Amino acid sequence: MTNPTDGRTVDAASMSVLLDSSTNTVTPIAMQTANLSGINEEGPDGFLSTLSPTSDIVIGSAILLSTIISVCGNGLVLLVYYRNRRSVNSFDLLTINIAISDLLYPILGHGLHINSSFHHRWLYGTAGCQLYGFLSAFLNYVSIVTLSVLALSRYIKVCSPNYSRFIDKKNTIIAMVCIWTYSLLWALPPLIGWNRYVPEPCGIFCTLDWILREYEGLTYTVSLFIFIFFIPFSVILLCYCAIVHTTNAQRKAVEMSSKKSFIVRYNMQKRLTKVAIAMTSAFLLSWSPYAALSLWAVVIGGQPPISVEAMTAPSVFAKFSTIYNPILIVVFNAAFRENLRAFFSGKIGLPRVRSGKTTTGSTGIQEEGRSLAVSDRRKRTSDVVSDAVASSLGTDTPVKKEKPVASYSRLSEREEDFEMEVLNEPPDSEECEQ
Repeated sequence: MTNPTDGRTVDAASMSVLLDSSTNTVTPIAMQTANLSGINEEGPDGFLSTLSPTSDIVIGSAILLSTIISVCGNGLVLLVYYRNRRSVNSFDLLTINIAISDLLYPILGHGLHINSSFHHRWLYGTAGCQLYGFLSAFLNYVSIVTLSVLALSRYIKVCSPNYSRFIDKKNTIIAMVCIWTYSLLWALPPLIGWNRYVPEPCGIFCTLDWILREYEGLTYTVSLFIFIFFIPFSVILLCYCAIVHTTNAQRKAVEMSSKKSFIVRYNMQKRLTKVAIAMTSAFLLSWSPYAALSLWAVVIGGQPPISVEAMTAPSVFAKFSTIYNPILIVVFNAAFRENLRAFFSGKIGLPRVRSGKTTTGSTGIQEEGRSLAVSDRRKRTSDVVSDAVASSLGTDTPVKKEKPVASYSRLSEREEDFEMEVLNEPPDSEECEQ
């Protein structure tokens, strides 16, 4: 294939784009020597699609549907957490961080993709391609790194409860700032010359140039795989393997224990870990096909011997990753379901304790503390009334007072440590004898 600007020969099988030095624009080139759709040149208002018009409409409709579900689902998650912000703990903050990135991604990026799909061409030129590629990379990096931090926090809570005091709201907020900064530092380099954002084979959205073989492209791609994919996913895998091992070891102690608080907190940690594992698994399953194609391009070079439609499908499937987390939170997080019911019923506050059982999650534990504090206040009021009655009757007989119920109002200040205090305690000697 020959570059019409300077007559240079270009290997179309190993390049996805051609940088025109005279106009400094990125021109898409067919991924194979044969142009699969017959239209691949840059039009007056953008890059022409290499897919059929029907395929573009199907893809645009699918992305539109995922955008509606994602915006509604993640927006609802953020709204419910905001209404119950006083009971939010470190686990909830990291969940909120993922919901924010999953909400911004479809709002800021999907609109460009949808509009281009329905017009059968990328409408926003080189600058729009750079912006779309940057936003897509940045927000997905935020999700990946947040999931690894979430796994690490679960590991500390379950496997190293002596250090759980460090997993509080203040440190979690600091971690969130570091997550966004770290992700930004890795998404910016392609904008300033360390690799680049280019049109994908389909021509209707943009991504990182995975097959760029020059030094600046290859070094960035390898570094990205190490610091954004390999290290975070290794942390996730190791943490959850350790959590499963520790949880299985604690199961025997829970079965032998008669302490209700021990059992409740064990079940709570188990369910919160299930939420984290489910969110991580959904994200990995969504991005695995696209990651496999990208790894092929980096290791082997060039594009795999499949059609443009087949190469586009993993990218479209990855964009559905933003719709799963709200569904998983509702399915696995009982405390969130209670808050969601309260939200739709017009009630503001925490879930109630029903049938003598504390609702799982930090909000349920805090509600138990509130109920005990209310009981304490009622007891003190009753004692005051008894003293007043005795005084009015003129008797000097002291009124027998029971020891007041301990107030658990401090739970709201230290709810993070409250989750795992008992899990590391051995069963009582009487329980072991039984």
